[in-house]
Amino acid sequence: MTRLRALFALALALSTALALPHARAQRTPARRRAHPPPTSATPTTPPPPAEPPPTPSPIPPGRATAVAVAGNHTCALTVDHLVYCWGADDILTLLAPRTMILGVRTTPTVLVRSEGATAVLMGGSQPLVRIGESQLVSYGTWDEQVLGRTTHSPEDWQHDALVIEGLAAGTTIIPSADGSIFCALAGGVLQCRGANQYGQLGAGLDADVSSTLVPVVGLSGVRDASSGGSTTCAVDAAGLSCWGRGVDGALGTGSLDPVRVPTRVAVPGAVDVEVSRRDHACARDASGGVWCWGRGAEGQVGNPPETRTTPARIEGITGATAIAVGMYDSCAITGGSVRCWGAGSQGQLGNGGTVGSVVPVAVTGLANVTQIALGDRHACALDAAGAVWCWGNNREGSCGVPGGQDQLVPVRVLGP
Repeated sequence: MTRLRALFALALALSTALALPHARAQRTPARRRAHPPPTSATPTTPPPPAEPPPTPSPIPPGRATAVAVAGNHTCALTVDHLVYCWGADDILTLLAPRTMILGVRTTPTVLVRSEGATAVLMGGSQPLVRIGESQLVSYGTWDEQVLGRTTHSPEDWQHDALVIEGLAAGTTIIPSADGSIFCALAGGVLQCRGANQYGQLGAGLDADVSSTLVPVVGLSGVRDASSGGSTTCAVDAAGLSCWGRGVDGALGTGSLDPVRVPTRVAVPGAVDVEVSRRDHACARDASGGVWCWGRGAEGQVGNPPETRTTPARIEGITGATAIAVGMYDSCAITGGSVRCWGAGSQGQLGNGGTVGSVVPVAVTGLANVTQIALGDRHACALDAAGAVWCWGNNREGSCGVPGGQDQLVPVRVLGP
């Protein structure tokens, strides 16, 4: 028995000794795969943790050459032929294509596909960017009846842009303030398309809409035109005319009834005109005087604050070089400075207060201004150095300032 136990113990020891190398052989390759020996290409210490992606820095200021404003949205064209926009991003992916994010942009953001831009326009918060002479890139929800036949971009149009080819050289594009009308001026001939329920196309058509450009009748040698959407006006060789809806005296003809063809408006020596989308308009005469008419409850057509069915000259404005109108305000550039009148509850007069005015007040701190543009409740100006300044309602980033606080005086948004 003792001998058997000794033999059994010896056999067990031999089997264990033979099995251990096999087990090590099974485990060793696994350890080598997990922890390979150091080589010239493999560090002996663990690599440092990956750094987070850099936070985008603010866009460096670039000199602007034009500014366009509508609704709660602003865009500017720069010398490098790019368009920057800020404000409400409520037209799907207006500023951030393919992100499907709605919201606001409180600092200038490059507009997709704006490379090579030569002009920027606005209608109802929807930018139109001209590329060279013959191409127009549109953003937002422009109706096909307004813009006509379009070529779809590679992406879904709601996530990118629409391209309109074939614009004739020398054509001036005139979108309406509400985005429902699109006009083209070339060789003194004005043509429009889009909504026509009040006759605002000026072609004498009974149809409520036209999906093709139709010539405005009765005008010759048109020099300037503007449309609020329901009412349209133009200056031709014979003077100023308006047509469309007449509510609140928007036509300036003394009548509240709509007209479907151009009707003369008494502004002597008119050289240009601006029409708001809220039934008022202003024109500038050859001497730099400014005349306004239409809805005036907020003071936008001067004193007294009431509806004017015919134009009245704005007191205190002489030598104006440019004019602009918004929903409830009007402004003029005089001597390189800006003066505004109308509603002021959100600082849109730019004088540091929140009270409206029926007489023009000076916008604080601006000089050498070359262009002025008004939205619903904010305004922006371009100066000779290429800087863009904005003031007024900023709750949706319209003034390009983070925080959502209304800006009671102009702040520099873009440029040197």
